[in-house]
Amino acid sequence: MTERLMQVREAARDLGVHENTIRRWVEAGVIRAVRLPSGVRRFRPEDVDRLRKQMYDDFADASLAAEASTPPPRSRATAAAGKRGGARQSRGRSATVPKP
Repeated sequence: MTERLMQVREAARDLGVHENTIRRWVEAGVIRAVRLPSGVRRFRPEDVDRLRKQMYDDFADASLAAEASTPPPRSRATAAAGKRGGARQSRGRSATVPKP
């Protein structure tokens, strides 16, 4: 029985990267490619899955680390007041809308 191999395009889609990124990763040794007699690259699904898991595990670790070191977000009102330099001031107009 022959092993199912993935094309560059399929591997790129599975990993969420451009096809040229896959080709560069092969040259850098990030992922192994099987070269067919014609010279075309193919990938074992388990190698692509392993790399995807590694990518997303690293991403999750980085997200957790960033989340732990980031202060809680400010409310919109607090953020807006900070941009305006404090409490909102009227510009000589009434703050209430007159009734007709």
